[in-house]
Amino acid sequence: MSQMTIGEFFKKMRKNRGLTLEEAVAGAHYSPAALSRFERNETDLSVEDAVPIIANLQITAPNFKRFMDNNDGQLTTQLYTAFFSRDKAAIAKLAAGFETAHKDDHRPTTDYARFLFRISAVDHDAPIHLNHQQEAAVARFLNPFPGWNIGVHQLTMAAAMRFASQDLLGLITARLDAYQQLFTAESINDSKIPDADYGLLLIHLVARREMALAAQMMAATTRYHGLRIAVHVPGPLNVLAMNGAPFVQFAQAAYRWAKAPNETDAAAAQRVIDQARELMAPALADYLAAMWSFIRVGRSSWRNLKLTASPALTDFSQVEWTFNGATIAAVRKHYQLTLEDVITDRTVSSQSRFEKGATQLGFRAAIGLLQTLLLEPTMFYRNTFLSTYIELDQLLAPASPKTGAARLAEVREAVETACARLPEKPAALRDLNRTTFWIRGAQLLMNEGFSSEESVAAGFDTDVFAEWAMRGVRGLTHVQLSDFIAFSECTNSLPGELSYEGWRILFSHADFDLSTAAVCTDMLENVVLNLALDGHVDLILQLQHALDNLWQDKVWIASSMTVAVSTCLFQMYADPARADDLWALNKRQQEAMAGFAERNDKGSVWIGNTFEVTERYVKPAFDEWRATH
Repeated sequence: MSQMTIGEFFKKMRKNRGLTLEEAVAGAHYSPAALSRFERNETDLSVEDAVPIIANLQITAPNFKRFMDNNDGQLTTQLYTAFFSRDKAAIAKLAAGFETAHKDDHRPTTDYARFLFRISAVDHDAPIHLNHQQEAAVARFLNPFPGWNIGVHQLTMAAAMRFASQDLLGLITARLDAYQQLFTAESINDSKIPDADYGLLLIHLVARREMALAAQMMAATTRYHGLRIAVHVPGPLNVLAMNGAPFVQFAQAAYRWAKAPNETDAAAAQRVIDQARELMAPALADYLAAMWSFIRVGRSSWRNLKLTASPALTDFSQVEWTFNGATIAAVRKHYQLTLEDVITDRTVSSQSRFEKGATQLGFRAAIGLLQTLLLEPTMFYRNTFLSTYIELDQLLAPASPKTGAARLAEVREAVETACARLPEKPAALRDLNRTTFWIRGAQLLMNEGFSSEESVAAGFDTDVFAEWAMRGVRGLTHVQLSDFIAFSECTNSLPGELSYEGWRILFSHADFDLSTAAVCTDMLENVVLNLALDGHVDLILQLQHALDNLWQDKVWIASSMTVAVSTCLFQMYADPARADDLWALNKRQQEAMAGFAERNDKGSVWIGNTFEVTERYVKPAFDEWRATH
């Protein structure tokens, strides 16, 4: 874990982007000397002044989140992953770092984080119950609201609720049931709680044989997941619904079996476990297998009659979910915290003035407040990390889009406008980002039914894109996570050899830990697919050990699938005699995904049909290669 300060992070990004202090503060009401003091952690930077500086440094939300996740002092996805993987050494290391960062800090949120570290390290079969103080804390913090996140609430559902009383299980069931009733097919895009958490709670209820509560949760889970999985537009909700599908389907089968034990439902539960394993999500498979063993024999239920928390939800319908005083006040009150509970280096009066909109916080102070309230920095992104990518998407989707030649011109103008807003330095990054913009425009036109000839005539020429992309990549010396993301969007438009070259350059110049970034694993899959289609087997074999140094998600199938595709192709080309068995595995993976996600019939590679597209396009190329070798 890094202990780099925010100021040091800004300085590193400025140096890596090749900018002087004067260039970094261009357009900001902030002097070069003041920025230098901020970089040395001598002063804070107002949020207002931070916006143009962040834009000049091209610090994107993923860059900043990566920095925050790698610093001690907060709960992140890493603890959730370590819990599912049963990596107690990693849990202990994260807990030690957190304790060092929060020594002598015993505010309610900090103590709750300590509880999550401890309960995450407890084995699934430990004969323990949560005590009343722990249950009261869970009841306090596990209440649906827009800030529900993986490091706190999802972890609580997976780890702490294993040992909950009937009373706490009933309280959280009532809350999640009430939450799902807030949504219809028209409003489901506004829902925030992942499908997996509904499945997890149902699993805990069935294991404790709380069948009346389980029946209520079964109905709530089926309705909520049904609404979310029916959203066909690719995006965060689509991914979360698919990732949650194994939890939900396992829980549904387990509930039916617990009501009336039978081989059909037992086989359905086991099938989800086997499918998770074949999709290369072993931590998910192991967790479900452990829960299935408890469900088969049942776990004793118990009561906590002292628990008196209300099942009522907090009304956030009138709260704008962005970083401002009113929203922070709403979150604080939602958690039943006093002003004293959330202040760090400020006074109670200054916190009160901020919540009333009478004053603003500095950038560093704002981040500290988010951490204190167990909120992810993403809440801070909307108004701070302004993205030219978001601006492009807005330009590409006007309220009344034109048609025909006028639409082609409209899309071209949108891309040109977004490109004109890109920072001039570094030039290599400008080339890479503008390539991504033009490729997005070209993909949009393809999705809208325009032919490749029409797109090329309008200026969307993939040969030109390839030239720009490679010029950009070859000019980068300090590669950030956002640069990987940008090139990843380009890879599907590049020939195999160029995507391979780009991968090697980015890999060798990465200025972050590739083993913690899922996008690097996703890009490797794209590169391997490109090489297979172009017949560059020698280059595929050179990459076959690359996965050893990359992030391999073992819980969420949306990410684990990319590992599964790459692994099968590596094994197939290294040992062609195994090809038939591996293509049979591909078929089973297709069937699993058909049950977990909506099918996409457009033929493009996306998380729901990656295995199908691999067979459709790569298998003919592989068969041709195998016939001559």
